[in-house]
Amino acid sequence: MNDNEQVTFLERKVAKVHFIESYGSNNVSEYCFLDEDNKPLHPQVRCKDYIQDLFWTSKLIQSTSDENELQKLRTNQVYGFKPFLYCETYPFIDRDLYRVGIRFRTEGQNFRQYDNMHVELAQQLISRIETGFEFPISKVSLSNSGEILIFEFSSRWTTTPYLLSLYLLLIRVLNKASIEEMKAIDSFEDYLLTYPSKNSGNDASNLAGALYLLEKLFKQREFPQQKWEDYKTINDIHNNSGVSSFSKFLKKAEELKATGEKSIPSAQMTEDDYDELEEEYDEDDEDWDDEEDDDYQTTQQHEGAGYISGPDLDG
Repeated sequence: MNDNEQVTFLERKVAKVHFIESYGSNNVSEYCFLDEDNKPLHPQVRCKDYIQDLFWTSKLIQSTSDENELQKLRTNQVYGFKPFLYCETYPFIDRDLYRVGIRFRTEGQNFRQYDNMHVELAQQLISRIETGFEFPISKVSLSNSGEILIFEFSSRWTTTPYLLSLYLLLIRVLNKASIEEMKAIDSFEDYLLTYPSKNSGNDASNLAGALYLLEKLFKQREFPQQKWEDYKTINDIHNNSGVSSFSKFLKKAEELKATGEKSIPSAQMTEDDYDELEEEYDEDDEDWDDEEDDDYQTTQQHEGAGYISGPDLDG
């Protein structure tokens, strides 16, 4: 892939799709997966959990030939998003590399402008994580408009839902950071672990909820098992499989195991289960400021609207 190529996103108005996700909000990152020619594969999304829906649906399409099951997949939707429409022509599985674009909407149709220094620093920081994980190194480039950062990454990041969710969270942090902030980062892993105590908003909430899992990944190089097929419905994969929700499940499961109690499979966790975990987390971390910022557009909206995609806030 050459730098400064023509890249466009599939806008929802053009695609004639309407998510519950608030479309008119500003100061928000937007994702779009791209094919080998940098063509958009789905309408742009702001909640990264929709990407997990695409991968999960692709895996089910591949694994079944039953027409009744395929018909169920065709009609599946989560908060207005219908992943089958985009997976049938472009399976999001069995690929060595994936490509995702990310941009930051500032106001209306205006987007943040990036330069080659931002690309270079983003490349350095994501590479440090991948070197520690012993994953192939991503390649970061810039669209010719200067508005879209393009990350080409290994399929190793798609082996579990939480790893894909984490990758999308990492690039969103890099997408929002200033050049001065990125230059000041010594250890990207430590930066992420301390991010919730120094920031508020959606990314701080995601990272705060994921701390238990991140400690295992960053400090112990331990990759807990999680299977795509454990999630039986579109709502399960969307709401319960991301890096924050899985981290909370894992913490609770290991606490129960230590006391000899039987844990609940993460894919079967209910909203009440996650509310209970959230209450426990808040009690343990009273200094965590989860004040909503411009990324959240949740007032008087469905819980799946804006950038909250379920009880775990894995947006």
